[in-house]
Amino acid sequence: MRRWGCSPPPPLPPEIFTGFLVWTAEVLTARRVPARSLLPGLDLLEEQLHDFPRAHRILDAGPTALASRP
Repeated sequence: MRRWGCSPPPPLPPEIFTGFLVWTAEVLTARRVPARSLLPGLDLLEEQLHDFPRAHRILDAGPTALASRP
């Protein structure tokens, strides 16, 4: 039996994060807040999580997801 303490958890698919990010952008846009206001927060997270390559890959998908929304 595998325990979480013994092995790393399975990687989070970037689509879970990017889906949440796009949803957040839609909520902000509905409230007349530009979706681009999320980008500085992504940059700050990326700086703070520089030692976590998996988190970096997920965060890198954020700006692309925001740019591709209508």
